[in-house]
Amino acid sequence: MKEKRHALKQKAGPPQAPEPLTIDYPQEGDILDGYAYTFRVTAPLDACPVEVSLDRGPWLACRFAAGHWWYDWSGFSAGRYQLRARMRTADGRLKMTLLRRFSVP
Repeated sequence: MKEKRHALKQKAGPPQAPEPLTIDYPQEGDILDGYAYTFRVTAPLDACPVEVSLDRGPWLACRFAAGHWWYDWSGFSAGRYQLRARMRTADGRLKMTLLRRFSVP
């Protein structure tokens, strides 16, 4: 019986680390000041596309540079906002972050 259990464990393979998809900036509860802001998202290098959505609006394409994904945001007004990021993995699966809340005075 022990041999069968061992064989099953070998077939399953080692556990896989979850693919990281995180909104680095803004942080939860941040208050943004100024006329423009750049969101930063960390995702695997093979993720494509990486997009962000503000207040459950349309998905906006991020650009890749310096090991992160970025979205330049401008023309915004005072208020409370919610940001979400998503990516498509190399095997076609869609991953999404939780909502990130921040505000503009």
